This record gives sequence, C-alpha cells and structure tokens, in this order.
Amino acid sequence: MDSLLIIVPLWAASFYLRMLSGKRSTENERRLRAEGATEYGSRTTAVIIVLHLAYYLGSLVEACIRRPTPGLLTVIGVILMAFSMMSLYWVIRSLGPLWTGKLFIARQHTINRSWLFRHVRHPNYVLNVIPELIALTLICHAWVVGAVLFPAYMVCLGLRIGQEERAMAALPGWGK
Repeated sequence: MDSLLIIVPLWAASFYLRMLSGKRSTENERRLRAEGATEYGSRTTAVIIVLHLAYYLGSLVEACIRRPTPGLLTVIGVILMAFSMMSLYWVIRSLGPLWTGKLFIARQHTINRSWLFRHVRHPNYVLNVIPELIALTLICHAWVVGAVLFPAYMVCLGLRIGQEERAMAALPGWGK
C-alpha cells in the first residue's frame, strides 16, 4: 500500500482544521477592527502566516518525495496533532470573540483569567502551534522542513511573544 494514502489524508485533515481556525480568526478580526481594536506586530504576523503555510506545504512535498513508511513516528505525530488541535479549540473557546491569529487589543480588552490562561503562558503557541509543527514533521517525516523552518518559526514566535507581552503590559491586571 502506498504510504501517501495514509499520510496525505492526515495532512489534509490537519490543514482543513487550520483553515477553519483561520476563518474564525478572520471573522473575529473584522469585528474587532470595526469596534476600534488596535493591531500590533503586523509584519511579524505576515511572516508567521507565510512560515505556517510553507511548513504545511513543505511537509506535504517532502512526504511525496520521501514516501515514508508510516510507523511509530507517524502515530506519535497523529497523537500530537490531535492534542494540538484540541488545544487550539480550547484556546478559541476560552478567548471567544477576542481570538485571532493576529495580535489585537480591543478597546475594552480584559485579561482572560480562565484556568488555561492562569496556568499556561501563551497557550496558543505552547499547546497548539509548537506541537502542530512537530506533529507535521513526524507525520510527514519532513526532516528537512523541520530542520529549516522550525528554527525560523521559533524566532518569529519569540518576536510575537515579546510583542504580545508589550501590548498587554498596559492592560489592567496583566502580569498578576
């Protein structure tokens, strides 16, 4: 059996879920802009979007070239991807209308004090994005993509986290 019959549907399901989250992000972004929210770090956001798409597409291309035999690493990748997507869902539900893939501060922005945000700093990145990228690498056996794009993505994520910290610092209750 061709290994791509297993890997491509797993990749496609992950990509589909990511696109659904993008749709929700765009809807929330439009509303936040209409309500006068301020966007920060738009250049970093653009680079992150390009890197995310490159990671997905590069992983698929590498899988098509390598045609790896699915095994334990694929299973671990699927489990990690499931964890990642469940975490994304949890973050989206927790932030509700404030959740976007971009960095917005709403006019009446309040600090989320839910269990998730009290116990995990930047849960979208720590519990969703990083595990998602590792999962893609494992599912697709995309070692070149992982070696090249993962470090670049982590640099951008570090920049984004700094931007979030600075943008949120002015909000009442931040850092408590």
